[in-house]
Amino acid sequence: MTGTDQVVGRLGTLRQRNVSSGFKAPGLTFIARLYIVGVCLIALAIWLLSPITSTLDTAGAVIFLVLSGLAQLLSIRFNKNASVSLSMAVALAVILLFGPVYAVWVKIPSGLVHYLKLVRPKRHPYYRSAVTTATLVIAVWAAGWLYIALGGQVGSGFDSVSSMLALVVAGFVYYGINTFLISAAMALEARHGFWELLGKNYKWLTLNMASMTPLALGLALIYRQIGWIGLALFMLPIAMAWYSFRLYANSVEDVRKANEELTRANGRLNCMYEISRTLAGSLHVSETFERILVSIRLSGFQNGFVVGPLSRICIDRPTRRATDPSLPQSAFTYAEVETKRALVEFIASIASDPRLASGELTVVAPAEHRVISSAQRVVPTLVLIPQHVNGELWGIVGIESPNALSDIETKELLLFRSMSQSALEVALDHERAELEAMIDLRTGLYNHRYFQVTLQKELQEATQRNSTLSFMMVDINKFKVLNDTYGHQVGDRVLEVIGRLVRENIREGDIGCRYGGDELCVLLPHADRVRSMEIASRIDRAIRNYTFEARRANGAGIGELEHLHVRVSIGIATFPEAANSPAGLIETADCACYRAKALGGGVAAHDEQLASQNRVPHLRRVK
Repeated sequence: MTGTDQVVGRLGTLRQRNVSSGFKAPGLTFIARLYIVGVCLIALAIWLLSPITSTLDTAGAVIFLVLSGLAQLLSIRFNKNASVSLSMAVALAVILLFGPVYAVWVKIPSGLVHYLKLVRPKRHPYYRSAVTTATLVIAVWAAGWLYIALGGQVGSGFDSVSSMLALVVAGFVYYGINTFLISAAMALEARHGFWELLGKNYKWLTLNMASMTPLALGLALIYRQIGWIGLALFMLPIAMAWYSFRLYANSVEDVRKANEELTRANGRLNCMYEISRTLAGSLHVSETFERILVSIRLSGFQNGFVVGPLSRICIDRPTRRATDPSLPQSAFTYAEVETKRALVEFIASIASDPRLASGELTVVAPAEHRVISSAQRVVPTLVLIPQHVNGELWGIVGIESPNALSDIETKELLLFRSMSQSALEVALDHERAELEAMIDLRTGLYNHRYFQVTLQKELQEATQRNSTLSFMMVDINKFKVLNDTYGHQVGDRVLEVIGRLVRENIREGDIGCRYGGDELCVLLPHADRVRSMEIASRIDRAIRNYTFEARRANGAGIGELEHLHVRVSIGIATFPEAANSPAGLIETADCACYRAKALGGGVAAHDEQLASQNRVPHLRRVK
């Protein structure tokens, strides 16, 4: 695992991207639909087969119907899978007072309140209330008839010992059936393990049994002795206790939310600290680009890219991309030419946006510009973060954002912009300093130190690739006489012009250097003897046709303006046919240069016959 992966893995839990923690159904399977329909049909059949008789206490029936709905409102929910509901106690009390038939009807208001309280406001599927109501009907119907079968009395005598024992068994069956059926529905809907959910829900069975069963007996006794006034007085302290618990629960929830917000803030602070550590210390632009892409991941955005400098954007030379193996697949794969072309054209089209020039975060829709991330998906929204260096727009960091940015994310991206700009400025200044240390200020070519290092590297690469490498030595004829006759300022001017002509007439991949004094040299990768002589002839022709203007400097004063033509001698040696070492290439090209100078200037390559006899011909033998 790389250091980048370790950093990202360590911070993976610190920053989440607005993912809802609520329960969402992934889609009902056929078995889930069949289960829901089956449970609802059973409950409907029980309800239709349970008509209310005329001998029933009408006032009591209405009171407990209303009380069943109110009791559902007084449920105490400990988490999304566990609650203690007074409607269970009301259902058992109705069994004691009126029997199981009316208990079935009492569950209808509970289901209605469940829909109005939990399902409709949160836009959950309506079948959840239907299943909840159906399970309650089935559970209370089975518990009621089991209570009668065990010898329990209805209406009078339910306070006997036998009725109390029957009530305990009926209450256990009621809670057990309801928990079993609800757990099955949840498992089928969420595609979770049934026994795992059943185990979690049954943890609250003891609490319901221990609290709601005695409460049901108390409700029935008070109603039989005092009536609905006693029932209201009995329910009043329970409602006050429920309200007090809700206040306490809300305060606990506020503390929990504050702690979560503090944890998120701490996580964001750690993220910004890691981003600052990631961006700090990079002294090269390419490495800074990679660190910016890692920082995008640390910020919680998986896809992004970096483009710069904008002044050099072209189709054939793509910028850095976020598809390296150590990084996640970016929104911009660059796998196809058209994709790369579309991205580069898109960046070029919006580079002149005044918002970017002013440093603002800019949100765009690249789909309008046909910037395609893959064969199946189009990037919805891009957040463009301008990168200013020395007061000018140098590059752009693009981040794919599926959602609108929050205020906190906007502030963090502004801070990220400042840190990335600082890292780019440091890297650019360092590379500029390195470049200046490698450049000869007089000729504009690389200096001798850079030449020695590059010659070793190019020779090793040519050996590994089994390719050719040519070395060209350029010597200015009669340069000392030129300095003595016209002065050193003219000599410096000649060096500047010849250095520029050499740069203009070599290939893009060739490396021009100042070897020392009036000697220049050029490394030509992938150039054989014939190709290198063509380039040398082009350089010689450009220098020979250039006209210098100078005045003689002597004791009598400054003379008249003269027009001069300077000649150079160019010697060429090619690896591997002429030499196979750096010293051999230099000596062979130097020998060829002396041969050209003996002829008055021009181009000379290594002698093929001498090269075949000895890879490092001696200077005396060439002379």
